Amino acid sequence: MEEKDKQTKNRPCNPDHNGECLVCDCWLDNCAYDRYLSKDYKWETKEELDKMFGEDKQEEDLYKGVSETPHKWVVVKIEKNGNEYYKVYGSWRGGYLDGDRWKMNSGISSIQEDEKAFFFSGLSGSKYLCLKGHYGIASAYTESVLENVIANSYKVDAKMEIMDAETDWMELFSKK
Repeated sequence: MEEKDKQTKNRPCNPDHNGECLVCDCWLDNCAYDRYLSKDYKWETKEELDKMFGEDKQEEDLYKGVSETPHKWVVVKIEKNGNEYYKVYGSWRGGYLDGDRWKMNSGISSIQEDEKAFFFSGLSGSKYLCLKGHYGIASAYTESVLENVIANSYKVDAKMEIMDAETDWMELFSKK
């Protein structure tokens, strides 16, 4: 195996086209890296987790406290009473036993990033790990839910829109 391939293999949260991690073979919302950071050895031994993630300890602070890791995500801008608010809309593809799901955070209070992801902190204390390259909506169902919310936002005197994928999130939230 070439050195570049070894480095890619050892990086945490390296999802394939289905959203499963190529490092630990977990869905991103059941991330082995989170278990590594919290020293949870329920599924893997300490040695197994060290082998997978031992080189990535410098990222520990950003990943600590992550409450949600959507398969796909978008940022929704809400305009109401002359104010602008931003929320993360996360969506997950279901599997054999469970359906697709979605969740919208309470509102973005701050943002951080590393080379793989953005970390959106919410007003309620939640922390969303949103992988770069995964901007979008996971399924037709979760898209229809968001479209319905946007279409009915006028009922509460608000205007909602999905922000463009090319938005510079760090720049946008540094102005707040």
